[in-house]
Order: sequence, then structure tokens, then C-alpha cells
Amino acid sequence: METAKITLKLLIHKTEGRVLFAEAGKDFVDFLFYILSLPIGSVVNLLRNKNMVWCLGDLYQSIETLSETYMQSNKNKNSVLNPKSPPCPNEIPLSLPDHSNDTKPRKFYTCTNNGYYGQGGCYTRCPRSHVADTPSRSCPSCNETMTGEMTFVSADGTSTMTTAADAEKGFVKGV
Repeated sequence: METAKITLKLLIHKTEGRVLFAEAGKDFVDFLFYILSLPIGSVVNLLRNKNMVWCLGDLYQSIETLSETYMQSNKNKNSVLNPKSPPCPNEIPLSLPDHSNDTKPRKFYTCTNNGYYGQGGCYTRCPRSHVADTPSRSCPSCNETMTGEMTFVSADGTSTMTTAADAEKGFVKGV
């Protein structure tokens, strides 16, 4: 299994031992934003006036001075800098996303039952209108395994994993 890799460029002042400039991809920056959107963002905000020299304080200040033009249209800096409640746990990436399979087409599965199903003399043809993302699911209509493979084709005619919805995820825009 291949692990996700990131590229992070750092310009370090050798004598002072501090980072002068850092350059990273959108996924890494979003990950840092997610860390601050946890309740720790409130703690950092409260302690930053007490000569806090932690890297979280520097990160907080960097987000504070970041231009709104780099933010997603549905996000703002205040949601990170002054979180009201913890974000939904399933929205927090525990690690950076693995984009190694992004070129694989999205596959979905449907019921292949062409016959009738039912009990007690009351039979109905399976509408085959349900779709699953794994071939092991049972059709809600006829209970047959959904093994009929389908390929997702987006509005622009491509069948890749990346969709318009994926581009809007996270806090910052990709540049």
C-alpha cells in the first residue's frame, strides 16, 4: 500500500532557527485549518496575548492575516479563528487524503435481476433503480446482490474520481 506524500518547501533562517517562508499544497493547508477549527482554536485565541510562542500561535496569526480571496466561497476565516462548536467529526481528515487513485473511474453497482420477485402470488419486476458503491450490497427492492457494474460519467464527459463537489472541499482554494 502506497502512503500519501506531500511536498512542503521551507525557507529557514539558519542562525535564528525559524521558518521564514513555507509553501505547501491545498490539502496540507486545509489540514492545518482543520486543526485550528477544533476547540484548540479558541484556546490559541485566548492565550495569544500572553506571549505565546507556540507554532499554533504563529499559524493562528498567519490565518488572521490571510486574504479572503484565498478562502472557499462557503467558508470564512472567522469559522477557524473563533470556532463556536467543534466541527462535525466526519469532516475532519485524520490524515492527508490519498490521491494516488484519482485517475481511476468511479464505479457503481446496480441490481442485475431481470426477473420478478415477491411472495404469496404477488410478484413485481425489479425496477433496478438503486445504485451502490460496493458490489456486496443487496438491492432494497428484490434483495439480490448488486453486481451490475456501472461507470460514473460527470457532466463534462469524464469518468474520473474528481468532481466539482470535491474541488469545493476544505477551507482554502487551490492555486
